[in-house]
Amino acid sequence: MQSSCEVAIIGGGVIGLACAWRLAQAGARVQLFERGEIGREASHAAAGMLAAQCEAAVHPPTSLQPEYSDEPNAFLKLCLQSRDLYAAFAAELLDETGIDVELSIQNSPTKDWREPGILYVSNSGDELVMENFLAQRAFGQRAEYSDFNGSRALFLPNEGQVENRKLVAALKKACEISGVVLNENQAAQPQDLANQFDAVLLCAGSWSTPDADETPIVRPVAGEVLAVRPPQRLEKIIYSRDVYLVPRRDGRVLIGATMAERGFDKSVSSAAKTQLLNAAAALIPGAQNWPIEEHWAGLRPATINGLPILGHVENQNYCDNLFVATGHFRNGILLTPITSQIMANCILNDASAPEEFSISRFDSISGDSEKCGQGKQTSCA
Repeated sequence: MQSSCEVAIIGGGVIGLACAWRLAQAGARVQLFERGEIGREASHAAAGMLAAQCEAAVHPPTSLQPEYSDEPNAFLKLCLQSRDLYAAFAAELLDETGIDVELSIQNSPTKDWREPGILYVSNSGDELVMENFLAQRAFGQRAEYSDFNGSRALFLPNEGQVENRKLVAALKKACEISGVVLNENQAAQPQDLANQFDAVLLCAGSWSTPDADETPIVRPVAGEVLAVRPPQRLEKIIYSRDVYLVPRRDGRVLIGATMAERGFDKSVSSAAKTQLLNAAAALIPGAQNWPIEEHWAGLRPATINGLPILGHVENQNYCDNLFVATGHFRNGILLTPITSQIMANCILNDASAPEEFSISRFDSISGDSEKCGQGKQTSCA
């Protein structure tokens, strides 16, 4: 590893911030470039669930089959590993910055009135989803039968949540303490930085296709979320195929989230609000009358096959010192700790990310190598 390694990071969400922090901790000199305000895109819009089991069972990547083996598939394994890192990750951020990210999970460094875990409430036609959950027991994941207002349910005690907006604040402060140069409201492209830095790491979420003329390798999928104030506390996360309800420490509940393919449109609609409130009321009668305090939309970065892109870009037609960490879709908050660990190891130690997440699975990336990274090494190892 070269202590003098200079790294440029494009994208100031939780993925970019966490990677910048880890790289700076290891001795790299890091500059981060964010096209707008740091942490105000998908990282700000998320609900902060750490729902490795739920997402795998209910919203599995289209490229993966349901789990019926003694080992999790590569994506679920990645999610479980990252979930298991969160208690130490949050504790380190608290020690470093003094910011409590309000983690609610087993072994959390701080506790409050909320119960860790997620209660999945089954709908009609959920047989395959329930089978997926039960199949996870084969590799040691807990899924316990329960009941919720007369409906069949499973309690997943190892799942949880984090306050994603406080996570952004903590990671930003940790970067500043570690000497990362944060450039807000400064758009950048890999080809503009490749000759100035030893490595360029693209973490730009839905804006990760470097050239507007290229076929997008990552596309935005919009989602709308409500923040409501129920008359009584909801003590645990309630999750169904149609909706989730996430209780925050301040007593609010987040209700989300819709999914719509509509480009970069982040507008909110009365139709989405009605959809979310009706779905919440199907779980908790009267939820449609809870006072609404906030209604927002965000853009999830999705790849063609639903898996993130991690690692070095080895296509010889593109920047030879370019790395990518993007396309986390519904799991960016969950995958933040493991992604930062993987990418720091790739850049500083010439390690490889798991091959299932390599950008080489796409053949649409192209570029002009004459403009991009000529004569630069492919890592700081």
